Amino acid sequence: MRIVRSWLSEEAVRALSEEVLGGIIRVVVDIRRGVLIAGGSPHTVGVEELMADGSKREDLWGVIYVPSQAMGKRVDYTARINQRQPTNQESLAIQDPQIRQQVQTVLMKCLGSV
Repeated sequence: MRIVRSWLSEEAVRALSEEVLGGIIRVVVDIRRGVLIAGGSPHTVGVEELMADGSKREDLWGVIYVPSQAMGKRVDYTARINQRQPTNQESLAIQDPQIRQQVQTVLMKCLGSV
């Protein structure tokens, strides 16, 4: 997993996707700090690493990013870490449109396209 604090070039994103099985990148986004961690490890590993880096659990959301997909279809907002109790977020998919937008903003900042 790699913590990303600023924009990665398209070449760097491609290289990251080549490191993981099937080109599917697991991403954990810190919507408060505007950083993410990406790689092939489970989302829970990304959560642990970002929390060690100063993130708070309530700010972390998981997505799947597939750079080989067409624009608009690269992000799957489903991850087990998105399920939260006792909040209203009982789904694996991010339901709140505001949180989705915040996640998308960080993805755009760091990965350049969604």
